[in-house]
Amino acid sequence: MCITALWIFARELHRRGIAVTVFALHYPYKSEPYSWNGIPVIPLNGRNRVLQRKVVIPVKLKRLFRQQHQAQPFTHIHTFWLGEATYWGIQLAKKHHLPVIANAMGQDVLAENKYLKRIDRQALKALITLSVFHHDQLVKTNHWSSMTIPFGLPEMKSVTTPKTMDVIGIGNLIPLKNYTYFIEICGQLARQSPDFKAEIIGVGPEHEQLQQQIETHGLSAHVTLTGSLSYEETQQRLAAAKLLLHPAVFESFGMIFIEALALQTHVAAHKVGMAYELSSVWELSGNADADSAMIAELLEAPLPDANVYAISATVDRYLEVYDN
Repeated sequence: MCITALWIFARELHRRGIAVTVFALHYPYKSEPYSWNGIPVIPLNGRNRVLQRKVVIPVKLKRLFRQQHQAQPFTHIHTFWLGEATYWGIQLAKKHHLPVIANAMGQDVLAENKYLKRIDRQALKALITLSVFHHDQLVKTNHWSSMTIPFGLPEMKSVTTPKTMDVIGIGNLIPLKNYTYFIEICGQLARQSPDFKAEIIGVGPEHEQLQQQIETHGLSAHVTLTGSLSYEETQQRLAAAKLLLHPAVFESFGMIFIEALALQTHVAAHKVGMAYELSSVWELSGNADADSAMIAELLEAPLPDANVYAISATVDRYLEVYDN
């Protein structure tokens, strides 16, 4: 969801008449520049390959940035993820005498990120994290202070969607997302209600293991792994669910939290990302009996009021950073 958030952010900047050029280091897998909703995108096509990362990307980035800067001078460099994008962004900023703003976006705030030792914190005009939880993790890891600016959503039309599904999970099928616990809770809920329905939207290396867990516990009629769906279809499924169950053990922000709250879907999650500070998120305890009992009550409770966190407020904050 971080990628989706970035494009929403870039589109809002563009909508306000701010010229944005995106340099994409590794994705998409293409070499020709293109336009996305009027925003020029320059892909370097690194494909996460070692040789590209060490040799090709630095040379291409310096050349292409220089060409663009000569054609239409940049005023700022804004990098996303505290990795090679920020490392090379600082090098470009020093060469062209530009301010650089860096965004931490996920697990890049954790000690496993080798780039934290290579990034010159003093060279950053601003360092931004996405939530209080995210900020605190970076302080623990590297003693770096940061501003906290949450992402937001574009304006949404008020639409009442019939709640035809009980529980939904959305995210990559990886250990961090903790979907074995999701299925464990669904097993308890299915035993209480024969008509219980849940699904998990996402792909990842744990797909076969999770499918086996579903079949072993006789949940095939109750829990479905949908695989990958488009963003639009994912939002439709989220709107049709009574509750988002998100048992991940780490989130920097959790775009899915604010998407669910905007669609009048209850949220149950560990206190990670934005869930750390949102009173409207119901906290998971890690005890399946207690958590399934809480969720059973929420499935019978009135829908929450729609609560929209606007991307316009996010961009207002960033413009203050740019102009400061």
